[in-house]
Amino acid sequence: MKNILFALMVLEISLFIVESFDTAFAWYNQYGIIKGTEVNLRVSPSINAKVVRQLMNHEFVIYYERSKEESKVGGDRDYWYKIKTTDNKQGWVFGKYFYYLDESLIPEK
Repeated sequence: MKNILFALMVLEISLFIVESFDTAFAWYNQYGIIKGTEVNLRVSPSINAKVVRQLMNHEFVIYYERSKEESKVGGDRDYWYKIKTTDNKQGWVFGKYFYYLDESLIPEK
């Protein structure tokens, strides 16, 4: 009985360590950068949505999700990306202006 209890405790601790390790390194695939000057951060993924604020070139952001469908803005077709800025403003930015820091993590289109 003691051996079973001990084994369960070791298993639980091991799972916690693995989960903590994954969480600690999850930040890396969530960071992006803005490429473009005065890029609009919008309240929803639409060119007609209210502007939260403008983003600057090379501004670091945290990526949360990508729109399900591509949109056409001007002559460009791309997804919208939900992001958070370093000053905790959240919103959507058109994909033409958003780049993952680690391009190997770009989701399949």
